[in-house]
Order: sequence, then structure tokens, then C-alpha cells
Amino acid sequence: MEAEVRRAREALERLLARVQEAQKALEEAQAKLEGLVPMKVVWRKVRCGKEACRCARGTLHGPYPYLVEYREGRKEEKYLGKGWIPPEGMVSPERYREALKELKARRERLEGLLEGLDEATRVMERTLGVSYPRLRSLDLEAGVRPPLRADPKGGAASRVEKR
Repeated sequence: MEAEVRRAREALERLLARVQEAQKALEEAQAKLEGLVPMKVVWRKVRCGKEACRCARGTLHGPYPYLVEYREGRKEEKYLGKGWIPPEGMVSPERYREALKELKARRERLEGLLEGLDEATRVMERTLGVSYPRLRSLDLEAGVRPPLRADPKGGAASRVEKR
């Protein structure tokens, strides 16, 4: 019986280490996502409209930055200005979605590990009659946080608080 308890505790320790690794990976993904500004900017060469200009003969002006937005199903491009400088943290919407997808995958992995840890603890208590006090304090010591929920408007993820 004592050998079974020792093996079960060792297995729980390994699982707990995996949970802590997953928590760290989730925090890294969250940090990577914070501060990113998803913007679709295209650079266009344009004609000025003057008949005697070089652009009338094919050598266009630019390139100049335009912000692409979709409103009421229509694509609109807004000129950002000749000296426009991208804001810090600006990424394409595609890269932002990739970072958000990675965050969600890491959160799902952590949630799966936590469910496995809960189940392993219940089995250990039921079959061996032994509780594992280290797991009871997991929420405080290991920093388990509520799951993240992505902002549907494309903003950063936020914590889901359980009451």
C-alpha cells in the first residue's frame, strides 16, 4: 500500500510540474498578445491627376500608407499621411489572430491538465484513501488563474472571474 501511495504521489508531482509548465507557457502567450495593435495597412502608389506630371506617364507617386477598414460590408481605405509612422506594437490582423489562436491552444492545454490533475486526485483519495495537501493549495501557490476569454471585438484577452 505504501509503495502505491508513493507511486501515486510521484505521478501527481509529474502532472503538477506539467501544469506549472503549461501555466508559464500561457503567461508567455498572454504577454506576447498584450500591447499588440491589429491594423491592416496597405501601401499604394497613386496618380495626382495633373496632365503634365510624371505619374501621367506611368511613374506613380508614393508609396503612401492607407488604413483598410470594413464598414457595413464595404472596404474603405483612409489615407494616413506622407510621414506616417506605424504605432509601437502594430501587427497585421493575421498575425494578431495567430497569437490569439496560440493563446487559446495553451489555455486549453492547461485546462486539460488541470482536469486530469483533479481526476487523479479524486482517484487517489477514493482508491487509496490519501489526500494530497499540496494540490489543495495549488490555486494560491502555483498561481492558477481563471481561464481567459478573448474579446470578440479583437482586443486583448481578459480573465473570466468565477463568483
